[in-house]
Amino acid sequence: MRNQALLILSFISLFFPLSAAEVKTFLPKGSSLSVESNSELLTSPDKLFTCGFYGEGENAYWFSIWFTNSKDRTVVWMANRDRPVNGHGSKITLQDSGAMVLTDVDGSIVWETNTTATDVDRAELLNSGNLVLKSRSGSTEQGYRAISSQFRCYSYAALKKATRNFKDELGRGGSGAVYKGVTEDERIVAIKRLGDMFQGDEEFWAEVSTIGKINHMNLVRMWGFCSEQKHRLLVYEHLENKSLEKHLFSANFLPWKDRYKIALGTAKGLAYLHHECLEWVIHCDVKPENILLDSDFEPKIADFGLAVVPQGWSRFRVFAH
Repeated sequence: MRNQALLILSFISLFFPLSAAEVKTFLPKGSSLSVESNSELLTSPDKLFTCGFYGEGENAYWFSIWFTNSKDRTVVWMANRDRPVNGHGSKITLQDSGAMVLTDVDGSIVWETNTTATDVDRAELLNSGNLVLKSRSGSTEQGYRAISSQFRCYSYAALKKATRNFKDELGRGGSGAVYKGVTEDERIVAIKRLGDMFQGDEEFWAEVSTIGKINHMNLVRMWGFCSEQKHRLLVYEHLENKSLEKHLFSANFLPWKDRYKIALGTAKGLAYLHHECLEWVIHCDVKPENILLDSDFEPKIADFGLAVVPQGWSRFRVFAH
């Protein structure tokens, strides 16, 4: 009799696994996702992206978005990048006020959205990889930016259109050419089209994952990517004043005040890469061409091309050409 019962239980678990994660595309108002439950996840309708808690070790967790079918969870966005939460008692909650709030085990607020509308009904993970707040009517809150900073996967056709068939070339490096483009939401971007020098999907996804987890005012921001058939492209913010090289070696003298600001900002960006970000990065190709300047001559370090990670340097990513 006991063996028969065990056989029935085995049959049930085979067809109805108890540990299987429940697939949800949205989080209703008043609900939470707990760090302690691997089954509490949000998945985009096309199942390309998943949202939940990503952990390293026992007591360091981040509320994140990653590629569902990627090996070891290729993370593209983190809410609490510089402040991981405990592996027990931490949770993300969509409150009745419409704000999405991440709390640690002691109840302290680690991260929250700056929500203004009161008719927010749910948080939803879209096919683009964006986590947005929606009202009861299904519309995204007016004036509210995607929680995940609109990091997204672009189609090749969309980027080809944005660049007018890759017409306006901004520059060219060892890993490919960079083109100026305007996306459908009228955002001016710089699109790097990776060439034959860039080898393999593993390196591409590693760069997307690493740069997607990096956020600093003195580092060029990546808005998204394209991985379609043989095409590999990265979409970055566009900097109005181009590279430092064009100002250092031009007829117009760059004032010492601006030179000091550029030197200090570059140092801050490198310090963040070397010591402060989640996955330490060594950029082995820092030069004037790879330091871009915004409209206020604030520097942003750019041009990360993935190289081999030296043995024993498990916490480092090394970027070089």
